[in-house]
Amino acid sequence: MTQRRSKFTQITISLIMGSIIIAFVFTGVQSFTNNPNELGDVDGTKIDVSEYNRSLNRMLDYYTQINQGKSLTQKEIRERGLKEQVFQQLVSQKMMLNFAKSMRFDAGAAAVKNTIVSQYPDFQTNKQFDVNKYKRVLKLNGIPFKKFEEDVIEQVKMNKLNDLIEAHQLSDKYTNDLLRFKNSSAKVNAISFDKESMTKFLTVTKDETDKFLAETKSKAIIDSLYESYKAKEGKKAKTLDQMKSELAGSHLKRTKREELKAFNENLKAELDKAFKANNWKEVANLAKKYDLKFQKEAEMTLLNLTLPGLNLNEDEMRNLFTAKNINDVLTNDSPLSVSLFKAVSFSNTKTEEKDKEQFLTFSKNTTSRGLNFKILELQKKKSKVTQYLQL
Repeated sequence: MTQRRSKFTQITISLIMGSIIIAFVFTGVQSFTNNPNELGDVDGTKIDVSEYNRSLNRMLDYYTQINQGKSLTQKEIRERGLKEQVFQQLVSQKMMLNFAKSMRFDAGAAAVKNTIVSQYPDFQTNKQFDVNKYKRVLKLNGIPFKKFEEDVIEQVKMNKLNDLIEAHQLSDKYTNDLLRFKNSSAKVNAISFDKESMTKFLTVTKDETDKFLAETKSKAIIDSLYESYKAKEGKKAKTLDQMKSELAGSHLKRTKREELKAFNENLKAELDKAFKANNWKEVANLAKKYDLKFQKEAEMTLLNLTLPGLNLNEDEMRNLFTAKNINDVLTNDSPLSVSLFKAVSFSNTKTEEKDKEQFLTFSKNTTSRGLNFKILELQKKKSKVTQYLQL
C-alpha cells in the first residue's frame, strides 16, 4: 500500500518521517524568532527546522544520485530554488494534514505501533522489529521518542485520508462501457480549412491595384501595412516602392468578402464531391493546392472523438460509429472554418481481463491525484501560512 501510494499520490504525505538520515548536512535557515527549532506554521501546525533539514537532505541526495555522486554547490542550490521548493512541499503537507485532522481521523496506540513496527526497515533486524535498534537509531540522530511518535500519529492520519481518497471505485458497467468505447476504433479521412486563410487565393487585377494606389486615402493604408511588413522582415525588408503593389493586392483581397464566401463554398463542394466518391487522390491534390491538412486513415476511438484541427459534431460522429457507417460524409460549416469527415473502416478489440485491471488501476490513480489536487487547492484558499525563519 505504501509503495503504491508513493508512486501515484504525489501531493499527499506518503511518509512524514521517511527513512532516517544520519547526517544533517545543511541547516540553511536564519532565525527571526526566539525558538530556533520552528521554521513556520500552517494554521498553527508547526514546520520544524529538523523536518525541513531532513526533506532538504533527501532532495540533495536525489540530485547527488542523478549527478553520478557529485553534490550540488550552495550556488547551485540557490539557483535552483531548492530550499524554497522544500519549504513549499512542507507547507502542502501540513495543509493536507490539517484537512485530515478536520475529518477527525484518529490514530490509536495499536495503529501507531503497527506503523512503527511494519513500515520502518531502519528499525528492523532480520526483517523483525528490534526495539533496541529503534531506540539507538533515534538517539543517534537526536530525535526524541515523543516527537517521532507524534510524527507517526500524523502519518497514520494521513494514511487514513489516502485510503479514503483511493477508495473510489468505478462500477463494472461504467468500466465495461468505457473499455468498449476505447476498443471501438475507426480509420478515418478528414480535412478542414480556415475560411479567412483562403483570402490569399482570391484574384486582384492590375487595374484594381493601380486604381487603389492612385487614391489619396490609400497612402495611409499602404504606409501602415509597410511598417508592419518592415517590422516583421527586419533587414531583409524590401523598399516601399518595391512592396507597394503587393501590399495593395493583399489589402484588396481582404476586402473581397463576397468573393471569399463564393470561393469557400466552391472549395467545400469540391471536397464534398471527392469525399463522397472516395476520390482520395483528388482530395490530396486539393489539399496540396490550397495548403490544407489532409488526415488520411487517422486513428480515432469512440472514447475520444477528436482529431487535431477538426471541428465536428460529436453526436453525429457517435451515431456514425454506432452504425458502422462508411458511406456518409459529415460536414461542419462554422463561421470560421469548414471540416469534412468520413470513416473508411471500423474495428473492435476484445477486452481482456488484464486490460480491465490496468484501466481500473489507471482510473483510480488518476482520480486520486485529482482529488488530492482539489483538496490542496481548497486548503490553499483558506490556510494562513507563517514563516518564522529565512531560508
